[in-house]
Amino acid sequence: MDARLLGHELTGISNYLKQFDHSFKYEGDQTLEGFFRFEQKTPLPFIGLKSYYQEGTLVVHMGSVGTIGSPDPEYKQAVFQPLGLQGNIRFYESYTALRDAYLELSGKEVSGETITDVDRDSLNTTYEKFIAEYGLLNGPDNRRRILEDTAFGVITLSSLERRDGERFVKADILTHAIHHVKERFITDDPIEALAHSLNDTGKVDVGFISAAMGLEENEVIGRLGNHVYLNPASNEWETADQYLSGNVVEKLRQAEHLSNEFPENPQYKRSAEAILKVQPERIPFELLDFNLGERWIPTSYYERFATALFEQDATINYFASLDAFKVSTGMNIKVSREFAVTPKSGRTTYGYTLMEHALENTTPFFTYEVKGPNNTTIRLPDSEAIQLAHQKIEQIRSGFINWLNELPDTEKKST
Repeated sequence: MDARLLGHELTGISNYLKQFDHSFKYEGDQTLEGFFRFEQKTPLPFIGLKSYYQEGTLVVHMGSVGTIGSPDPEYKQAVFQPLGLQGNIRFYESYTALRDAYLELSGKEVSGETITDVDRDSLNTTYEKFIAEYGLLNGPDNRRRILEDTAFGVITLSSLERRDGERFVKADILTHAIHHVKERFITDDPIEALAHSLNDTGKVDVGFISAAMGLEENEVIGRLGNHVYLNPASNEWETADQYLSGNVVEKLRQAEHLSNEFPENPQYKRSAEAILKVQPERIPFELLDFNLGERWIPTSYYERFATALFEQDATINYFASLDAFKVSTGMNIKVSREFAVTPKSGRTTYGYTLMEHALENTTPFFTYEVKGPNNTTIRLPDSEAIQLAHQKIEQIRSGFINWLNELPDTEKKST
């Protein structure tokens, strides 16, 4: 059992004994007395609180080693909690000095402050002095002690030393900067500035380009010319390749609507004019190939066709998960006779069912029963009923094409 586990077990025993209504006096090994804490003592205040200290930070206070709790940055104080095992105060004083020097330098480096060679040399000297007296931070004994610092122990161990094969060596932060300050990009080439904007920010950032070129934003937009356009829908600048591609028909509709609504914005009008030039050529309706049941055609067209075919209201639903259509309508002569099939079995398939087959491009399969040898029953295909159903389904499918051709020209252009 190592010292940390022993300390945990002794603290557990102490807490267990305190639940009994008795007074206890410790008379054992005096080096372990700190773990039991039978006498209720007022928590010691720690007033040396630094800005980066947090709950669990290990400190040396009034000749004792411990951690802080309930830090109060406003009053720069915290509650001091002594460790159960005291000893080797000089080790902890050296460690906390090294840790604090590292945290201060690292904080400055991350925030972008200039770190002088003197600052880094000072941290390196403190590290070299520590390992000269106590050995590497990650040595077994040192590591055990440093991990008492629950707030920064692991960070310090991993930041000031790194593993190189089977051993630990000095970390880079002790000799040179690890956070490099990116130099400001400056250019007078608008295309180069645009490329850097896309690479660094992932978008057309006019502010970034303006700063890089040292120009006002309106001057930058003029210099970029037809390489960028303002998308009226999002009010964001986009490259020409991005804006003048994709669903250009919908983009044109949006651009024309917003340019009419905000005529004072010349960029909306410019975008509308540009997107108009890349519209695809419309294919004449007569050259389009339509089939009943195409999934991309709105079901409202199928409902209107079914209503005209059956001469009464009809509703059609498409279930994508099943890839199936459901037709609902009333009963009349069209449904029960003209577009119905009664096979030899006598069970009629009505017009709305044949419409479902037409939409799904399938044909029903009918059978009927006959007597076989030894008084058995055999089912045979009802070829006549199958053929009749196929003919009526084809009549429905071709009827849909004729119905589409009779639509008004205004609807054909929007299709």
